[in-house]
Amino acid sequence: MFNYDESISAESEIAAPAQVVWEQISKPGGVVQWHPFVKENKAERWSGIGSRDIVTYYIGRSFQREVIKWMEGSGYDLKLTENGKNEARAEYRITPLGATNAGSR
Repeated sequence: MFNYDESISAESEIAAPAQVVWEQISKPGGVVQWHPFVKENKAERWSGIGSRDIVTYYIGRSFQREVIKWMEGSGYDLKLTENGKNEARAEYRITPLGATNAGSR
């Protein structure tokens, strides 16, 4: 579906239960509360595959985001387009602390 030449990855530890993090990142129009570069977020329809919203970044560019994969409680994948052109894919995942190193002791 997508053919990208470049990728970027970021990871953060958040001092909150996974359910609280999920409630924040899955809230319609809520990306402005946690994404440092997003100025505005308008949800057209939200919660599940096919959900859509529009994000406007502080630099003035706006993208339509469409959910292409939804994993209730743990993450989602987005297709971002600008002016009808495929631009990017974003994946958000929640991994509770300790889940990635279970059994390593």
